[in-house]
Amino acid sequence: TPEWLRYSMHRNKRNNVQGAVLWDVEISLKRKLRQKISGDVVVNSNLPLFEKTIVPIQVVTKPAFLITPYMLIFDKGQSQQTRIVYIKSGEYQIESVYTLMEIKPPKECIKVNWSKEVSAKEIKLEIINEGCDFSSAKLEILLNHDAVSVIPIVFK
Repeated sequence: TPEWLRYSMHRNKRNNVQGAVLWDVEISLKRKLRQKISGDVVVNSNLPLFEKTIVPIQVVTKPAFLITPYMLIFDKGQSQQTRIVYIKSGEYQIESVYTLMEIKPPKECIKVNWSKEVSAKEIKLEIINEGCDFSSAKLEILLNHDAVSVIPIVFK
């Protein structure tokens, strides 16, 4: 198995193939994965035509949060511009992580107001440019001090 999988084998209680011992193979993740990953589980046996069986495995992770829009664009040289970002439940339920979440603006000239909305199913971020005039920046979203998302900010 790939290094990110663990497996266990148990002899099958039903033995409905004459002259063969059947096994149940259970696979599980060794650790939580943060990105899509794939690999193969290779099963070797002494059964004719099944000496080597390759089983493709693909793990598609659920995002921690669904964020829209994924990028913010402000007009260069104009202050007091406001953009709205919505954070919706992905892997984590918004209500359970609301107090653990931290939003880090890139500079003091970017203000962030945020609140739970729609019966705690999403968080509404109000991003205000109070005079920033650089080419790009990023807004970080953290959960328990670990970054879970970055929203690029572009000034045109």
